[in-house]
Amino acid sequence: MVGDSAGQIAVWDSTTKQLLNELRLGNAGINSLDLSNDETIALISNGSEIILWDYQSSDDPRRLIGHTEIVWEAKFNAQATLIGSASADGTLRVWDADTSQEVQQFAHPQASRTLAFSPDGSLIASGSNDGIIRLWNIRENQMAVVLNGHDGEVLSLEFSPDGSFLLSGSSDQSAVLWELSSASAKHQYDGHTGAVTHVAFSANGQQAL
Repeated sequence: MVGDSAGQIAVWDSTTKQLLNELRLGNAGINSLDLSNDETIALISNGSEIILWDYQSSDDPRRLIGHTEIVWEAKFNAQATLIGSASADGTLRVWDADTSQEVQQFAHPQASRTLAFSPDGSLIASGSNDGIIRLWNIRENQMAVVLNGHDGEVLSLEFSPDGSFLLSGSSDQSAVLWELSSASAKHQYDGHTGAVTHVAFSANGQQAL
């Protein structure tokens, strides 16, 4: 699945290279793409809208309306029951994936740029333009942890597979590995010559990318 700056999403067969389906939104570029755990529903952020598209059916896409400015990222939780969205309007929002209804909203003093769900779904982390990472307890509907260490916008977040660590990338050209039990930085990875826009863990959690 591929999304482009013209607002088009294309689904390709990786073996035959055939175009299987496409969705033309056109009003803004595609900022993020995610797939449900059964790989049947595409989650798309397009301008200020969040779109759920069952790309194997002819049904019209569902739209999650509420953000007032660009949605930088939207993601499913591991169970694909919830959707998180981070927006330039300064909010992190949580949506019910079945009903498309907003169920929680967490405010930030500046734009919310990125998010990640913990593997067990109990926490959602957000990174903001103020350089601060905030972890929110979804069940208790409140902030749980604040991680402060970046000198620039936080652009990417990823939990380790066991949920013990959080990896962050920033416009300050660094990535930081955070130990959540102590709410402290365990390692800082410097040496990049540009903003760190994406971070990830290997499947066993032993490598940070």
